[in-house]
Order: sequence, then structure tokens, then C-alpha cells
Amino acid sequence: MILLDAIYINQSGGKVLLDYLIEVFESEHLDCFYLLDARLENEYPELAADRCMYMPASLLRRHRFYKKHKDRFEKILCFGNLPPSVKCKADVYTFFHQSLYLKVPENVGLRQRLMLKLKSRILGGLINNTNYFLVQTPTIKKGLIKRYNLKESKVWTMPFYPSLPEPDPSIKGVENTFIYVSSGAEHKNHPRLLEAFKQFYQKYGKGELIVTIPEFFPDVYEQIQGLQEQGIPIKNIGYISHDELSSHYAAAQYMIFPSLAECLPLGLVESMQFDLKVLAANLDYTYEVLKPSVSFDPLDSQAIFKAFERTLNEQLPKTEPVVSNQIGKIVELMRPTSPV
Repeated sequence: MILLDAIYINQSGGKVLLDYLIEVFESEHLDCFYLLDARLENEYPELAADRCMYMPASLLRRHRFYKKHKDRFEKILCFGNLPPSVKCKADVYTFFHQSLYLKVPENVGLRQRLMLKLKSRILGGLINNTNYFLVQTPTIKKGLIKRYNLKESKVWTMPFYPSLPEPDPSIKGVENTFIYVSSGAEHKNHPRLLEAFKQFYQKYGKGELIVTIPEFFPDVYEQIQGLQEQGIPIKNIGYISHDELSSHYAAAQYMIFPSLAECLPLGLVESMQFDLKVLAANLDYTYEVLKPSVSFDPLDSQAIFKAFERTLNEQLPKTEPVVSNQIGKIVELMRPTSPV
């Protein structure tokens, strides 16, 4: 039996990837036990009760689980950055997808900065409890090796991601419509984006910006409401299911992506499925997913404004994909007969 430990995953892109892993593991009939966040208890009715355990995302509770079951599994996939808290008999693979543990962007607040540093130290203390790390991009691999002084052979690059369902074919892209699918976390860089779009619309009187900010990010949520009251055409669709996104992508012409730090940004991956032209931050993570139509300095709202402006004044090149889905390799790695 294998273990998929995803106790620290419950929302946003991580939840999308977790859903995909469970769907694929089940369709491939892997003999898998799932350790999941208690907040997801009603999310997976297809999983039998004897093959799944839900618990609060607690270091102590997770430690107790591993103390009790450390010799139960043949293979373990920790999907949530942290290896087990004890040395296990199993072959352990830890999926690392938190670039903020490696480098914290300048604009992140003190509280989040301290929390990230603490989590990074916890990871360092558990580093010897995993056989291998799986990562999404070469940049994350390089940063992880450098940060924790790992051997290159211990870190494998295996990007994976689901496809969105095909939208209603009657939905067509609306000219000058931009979409940014992300949470409202600080490093997602919404304040600069919103200021740039405000300037763009006030100058040209064209365009609509679609964002996905739920109310539990009050600063960004309220900034959007304020701009809407000023007549700036920003459509906030909030947090919606992954499947519901298709129609919104299909209605857009451009993806705008100003995030300051990412592992494998699903928004960029999904934009390729819908042939959107991408305006993205001039950072390594962008070029490991695609070759954008326009790149810009994400720390400069004026540079983001000029990226918007170029969509009106230039014939932009088509965005070209770079990354490919390797979910099949992960499945084979988890099979009991897979060689280490």
C-alpha cells in the first residue's frame, strides 16, 4: 500500500492538483491510503472510509500518525512540502511546491515573512526523512538543492497539472478582456496590477479585467470594490471551482500574470489550453511554463500599464508553451513494482 499525505492542502492551486492526483490514482487503481485535511472531509465521497483519514493540519497530529503507521506503507508521497516527522520504512517522495520557502519576495509582510522562515526551518529539520524530492520546475530544483545542500540526484523535476473541461463552443473571446486567476495572497501582486489597469482604462476607455478574489482576502477585495465604484470594469468572480473556470478563460483574450513568486502557476498552464496571449512577469517561473507574448517588471506598476498598452498598439506574437504534463511518471513511480 502507498500513502498520499496531503494534510496541509485545502485550497487554491494545491487543492486543484490534489483533486487531480486523487482522480488519477483512483482511475489507475493504485492501492492508496489518503491522509487529508479535516476541512476536506466532504470533498471525496468516492474514497472508502477505510482508505482515508481526515485530521486537522497539525504538526503534532501528523507526527502521531507517522509514529503509529511508519512501517505500514511501501511508498509515501508527501504532497505538501514537508517530509514525515519520523524516519519511515517506506520509500518517501516529498512533493515540494512552495517557492516562498526558498526566497521571500520583498513586499511580503513581516508576519508572513516570519512564518515562512519558521516553516523553512522545519523543512530543514526533516530533510533526512525523505528519499527524494519531486518539484515542478528546474528553478525550484536549483533553489531547493542550494537552500538545503542536497545532492542533485535527490531532486527530480516532474511537473503535472490537469486540463480544464472544454467550454461551450458558443463562448467567444471578448476583445480587450484580461483574466488573472489566483488567490489574493500578498505575493500575487494585485495592488500593482489593479493600479495599472485603472490607469489603462482611464487613458483608453477600453478593456475588462477578470479576477478571482474571495472575501477572505479583505484588503484586495475592498480595493477591487473601490475601483468598481469608480467605474473601472473589474469583474471579480471570487473563488469558483476549477471546472467553472473554462467559460471565463474562453471569454478572455489575454492572461495577465504579475505574481512575484510561483512554482508551477496553474493560471499560465491553463492559459495555454485556451490559446490566450499571455502578459507575464519577467521571472524564471514564467519561462519554464511558456514563452509569453509580453513580459514586464512585476515590481513596477508602470511597466504593467505599458504591457496593457501594448495589446492596443502592437500585433503581439503568439504565446508558445514550454512545459509538459508528467503525471504518468508520477503514477509509475508510485506503483509497488517501480524501481527506486
